[in-house]
Amino acid sequence: MAPDANRGGLTLTVVLVMNTKVAVVELTSVMLTEVLLLLILVGLLVSLFSSKNPKGLPPGPREYPVIGSAAIQHLEDARRYRQQYGDIFRTKMGALRMVYLCTPKLIREAFSKPELADRPNKEAFHWMTEGRETGVMMTNGQRWQNARRFLLRNLRDLGMGKSRLDSAIQTEALALVQDFKKHQGVQDKFPNSLNVAVLNIIWQLVANRRYELGDEEISEFLKLLRSSQEDIVAAFFLPEIFPILKHLPEFLKRRLMAKDKLDALMNAAKKFMQKFVASHRENLDPDDPKDVIDEYLVEMDKHTDMAAYFSEEDLMKNIMDLFGAGFDTTSNTLRWLMLYVAAHPEVQTKVQDEIDSVVERGTLLCNTDRPKLPYLEATIHEVLRCAHIAPFGLFHCAATDTELGGYTIPKDMIVMGCIGVCHEDPEYWHDPNTFDPTRFLDEVGKFKAPKDAFMPFGVGRRQCLGEALARNELFIFSAALLQNFSFAPPPAGKIDLSPRKVPLSHISKDQEVVITARD
Repeated sequence: MAPDANRGGLTLTVVLVMNTKVAVVELTSVMLTEVLLLLILVGLLVSLFSSKNPKGLPPGPREYPVIGSAAIQHLEDARRYRQQYGDIFRTKMGALRMVYLCTPKLIREAFSKPELADRPNKEAFHWMTEGRETGVMMTNGQRWQNARRFLLRNLRDLGMGKSRLDSAIQTEALALVQDFKKHQGVQDKFPNSLNVAVLNIIWQLVANRRYELGDEEISEFLKLLRSSQEDIVAAFFLPEIFPILKHLPEFLKRRLMAKDKLDALMNAAKKFMQKFVASHRENLDPDDPKDVIDEYLVEMDKHTDMAAYFSEEDLMKNIMDLFGAGFDTTSNTLRWLMLYVAAHPEVQTKVQDEIDSVVERGTLLCNTDRPKLPYLEATIHEVLRCAHIAPFGLFHCAATDTELGGYTIPKDMIVMGCIGVCHEDPEYWHDPNTFDPTRFLDEVGKFKAPKDAFMPFGVGRRQCLGEALARNELFIFSAALLQNFSFAPPPAGKIDLSPRKVPLSHISKDQEVVITARD
């Protein structure tokens, strides 16, 4: 007779044979569950202990499965890790591997390399086209080259960076002055007309259209865009950091990633663009194109063999790219400028005295006046240095394994230039935390060209294509506002020059100021 233990096993076997249909199914279900759990555990252990980073990577914090190592969201994060790991370091946020460059030399060397000129191939960067690669800002290869070449040529032909566009900027500056007069003498936030006035410049180039500063349609769209900024960052990047989120049920996506707000912005943006594209198509005269949209439609019709790169979907994304690059950064910089001069009244007075010495009150300045106003020019540059609207620039990506700074940057690794860190590096700037426009003046008070560490518009192959336009706008708008108004903190308050906590951005906080018309 078999031992009790064997008898027990035999009894179980007999039971299994006698009840095949029930018992075998139950055992199989248990075994499958155990096998799946074992595979998941093995996968996690392999991820934790067996996978190794490629040799030669820059230093960085310890990495953990799933969560990675660190999230660099704000300048203070980059400052801290630079002190700990040096001028080039790496982090891992979930599935995203990133390397950060913290000196002008590294940034300029990296972004002049074709191997580091690509943008990461991520669905999040193409939210408006549901993941399809379109536009100019976040594309690569032939599509990027075609779009950038086309936009640069046509924007320049239409006046970007040239004196003939001055009159359009002056028209908007004058309208902005008239609107600001309605808000003088009260404690309030900056009027929304600032956004519309700046938008009108790029919009005249793109669509041959300007809005009245109080237009409700465009004001509502801009409010939606601004209110969505923080939620958009989360909605964009969470699924890239944790790819499993892409497979969540729709109701959870909407709850966790503000997808409702993102969809509302996407639908509003598409509707906004489609209206203009349809109107231009209906009224198109191929022999007399009037703006970028006309020129693009003519190009589409002329080169049907390039349909993969020139399509209405690409056109709408190019418009949105110009919209974001040509309006948002400039209006944010002007907001920062007014806050900085309000916090530093001695600078504001000196700028105003200089303007008064060059032109009579009521005479709008243009870019030909720029050499006569070195202190204003220096103040604008000091605001660009201190405000650093895009403190990390835009994402770059290694197209192939690349050597940089004695380390290896593996293919597909995201590369970030810490421009904000360079703008406050004491190796390049004396007393960098002090707002001091004179750092951009020479010994006789003439404007001095920016230093190597000054990169507000980026550097290299992906440098901002609208830089010339932005510089013209900043000069004329700043001159008009400071010629006609003084800005001050509320009587019982002070100006807060710390930014809003929006990841990877440096946006001023909404706050009340007092606008006073100058006598």
